[in-house]
Amino acid sequence: MAKAFANQGANLVLLARRMNLLEENAKAISEEFGVEVLPFACDITKTDNVAAAVQATIEKFGRVDILVNNAGTGAVGPAEEITDDQFRHEMEIDLFGTFLCAREFGKEIIKAGYGRVINIAVDGGYTCV
Repeated sequence: MAKAFANQGANLVLLARRMNLLEENAKAISEEFGVEVLPFACDITKTDNVAAAVQATIEKFGRVDILVNNAGTGAVGPAEEITDDQFRHEMEIDLFGTFLCAREFGKEIIKAGYGRVINIAVDGGYTCV
């Protein structure tokens, strides 16, 4: 997804917990597409981390045009085997982290009077009955 936006000329802020992977991907995308890429280590389940990411974004680029919520984890297996801790961890990232990012980056989008929030879900989000 980051490459698709970069291919259209968008500058990017990449958020994840592991800075080494962020820096590696930021460098590769910047070199391939000629855009600016800010790698920022962030635990999206922590409000202060997300707020710091917003601040870094504004300092570097001056605005937020598009937020793509694409973080996720997965406790894979039959529901009867998923532990409470696995399920809580899943909800912290997939639900609460998505909300925090939308809320905190959304504040800048609202101030600007323009922007988009794109939330990505996985096939596991569908329920068959």
